[in-house]
Amino acid sequence: MKNRLRYRIAFLICFVVLITVMVRANQKNRIYYLFNNNTGKLYRYYQLKPSEKYTTNISPGVDSLIVYSRLILKADIPDEYSYQFSAGKINETVKRSVKSSVFTRGVSGAKVSAWNSYKYFMVAGDSKIMITNSGVNDLLIKINTPEKISYSRKTEYISYPPDNDVAMVQVKIKDDFYTYYKPDENGISMELEGPLLMKVVSRLIVNEVEDISYSWSAFLDGVEFLTVAESSPYSTSTLADSSSAVTRGKSNIIQVPDGVHTLQIKDIEPDEIIYRLYLNKTAIGNE
Repeated sequence: MKNRLRYRIAFLICFVVLITVMVRANQKNRIYYLFNNNTGKLYRYYQLKPSEKYTTNISPGVDSLIVYSRLILKADIPDEYSYQFSAGKINETVKRSVKSSVFTRGVSGAKVSAWNSYKYFMVAGDSKIMITNSGVNDLLIKINTPEKISYSRKTEYISYPPDNDVAMVQVKIKDDFYTYYKPDENGISMELEGPLLMKVVSRLIVNEVEDISYSWSAFLDGVEFLTVAESSPYSTSTLADSSSAVTRGKSNIIQVPDGVHTLQIKDIEPDEIIYRLYLNKTAIGNE
């Protein structure tokens, strides 16, 4: 009888611990990074699945806050979403209409909407806020308060060569020379161990004055996940032998997830695109 009681108590304790762990795990919202192709900056949001909650405490003395929100889009069409905002006695439903962002995307290549904002003026005694995704799509949120100081963090990247044998091109930028890579029909290929960020700087060797637009795509383990279309003006930079001009460099950030993966970059059109590659292993997870 005593042994049976002990087993029941042990089972009850294990059950309570399991439920506690599950609840705590559910409260850890995923950090989701966005890249703006126009500014070249990374932005950190929190991703909320449908019905998922995000809670945070606001420091005393803060009189207002702004909730920035976006939607992860399943297609490049206008969409709608909503979320529940709770603070103290306030419980409001925020509804927004969105369209696809022109310059911003997920570092995984996902399409996201342009941002919307919601401003809330704090009431004395309010210290905790909660946001619940009441829509059917994944929601991205970020909260800004006057206490947060905007600053620029310089991210250190190191130049990285491709694994496969491709042509190297020297580009003269002011008085310095930089090595770029010109892929063949098989593209540029690299085996990388994530998690890490790769910065891809692309330029076009200009052969036709009328055409200074180009596009390329990226593949992870053989699956295409990103297509980039660029239109860039001329620069004062040229090839080292001064035979051709090149466009200004355009940067894009690619996220390589945890584990060993093969990353491949291929021209779509034309075939006169050159690339310079950089790696950064510390950018993920840092504010």
